[in-house]
Amino acid sequence: MSMISIFIVLLSLYNYVVHSIPPPYSSFSKIQLPPRLLGPEAVALDPRGGGPYVAVIDGRILKWQGTEFVDFATTSPRRNKQLCDRTTDPDLGPVCGRPIGFSFNTVTGDLYIADAYRGLHVVGPNGGLATQLVTSAEGVPFRFLNGVDVDPLTGEVYFSDASTTFELRNITQPSFVADISGRLLRYNPRTREVKVLLRGLATAVGPAVSLDSSFLVVSELRAQRIQRFWLRGPRANTAEIFLNVQGNPNKIKRNPFGEFWVALNYQYRQPVVVNVPQGVKFNALGTMLQTVDFGTQYVNTTIQVVQEQGGALYVGSRIVNFVGVYM
Repeated sequence: MSMISIFIVLLSLYNYVVHSIPPPYSSFSKIQLPPRLLGPEAVALDPRGGGPYVAVIDGRILKWQGTEFVDFATTSPRRNKQLCDRTTDPDLGPVCGRPIGFSFNTVTGDLYIADAYRGLHVVGPNGGLATQLVTSAEGVPFRFLNGVDVDPLTGEVYFSDASTTFELRNITQPSFVADISGRLLRYNPRTREVKVLLRGLATAVGPAVSLDSSFLVVSELRAQRIQRFWLRGPRANTAEIFLNVQGNPNKIKRNPFGEFWVALNYQYRQPVVVNVPQGVKFNALGTMLQTVDFGTQYVNTTIQVVQEQGGALYVGSRIVNFVGVYM
């Protein structure tokens, strides 16, 4: 065997061993939001590693520039800075916008945005006012878009609508009752057509497409499970229960290695209800690979997204004023 062949084998073995031993993510730091801002529920880095980008409660998408956040994008043409900036009034969501999920097209750099009140949007790499793409499917308006992913091979856009009856601002009301009217949808940027892939989901949240584009996974928060929907192959256009989990699964994000992270909130009584937030990593076979407990930094706090990039985990929550970074 030549020296070059030996080097390649050793390098491959090194990469396998390093990746097979998951990091403990024991080091924690905060990226603090600007004053009086909350709710970085969506977190992502762009194809060049810039960011993170975060969506905050007043309807803006911000970009971290290394020392400070700057405005990057908005979704509502009716948004007024005087009225909307730093607002926490949930009833202003339809006016100010409320992006709570987004994902980059890694080829074009476009950012696709799920706005809870205003539908599916897209904005270019330079940001600004996003373009509204679609607000309904099959004649039924979107009520609570919450997650989106872009197929890495085709550029098609997959997104979730939690319900056809309730909105984001309803979930904290005393009379709120969840239903099973959630939907999984696909938007084709070339034809501008939208199609419902699954319906009757128990609070659909945050889909993620596999690295080879053969399937996607989507959470059913209230059913405490993750479904797999096949996009290609002999089982195309069929769904199956992929994982049952102990807790309420939120958004799912694919990492650079083709594995997935789901933000999970496990609740128990002691004697009052206590929430334990976790990040759970699983692979394309449905095998759970790692669980990271965030309870020390997010005490009794729900999280909505866990994004792995560059050896770090970026954690987003609807009710805090920072992005958590674990390394």
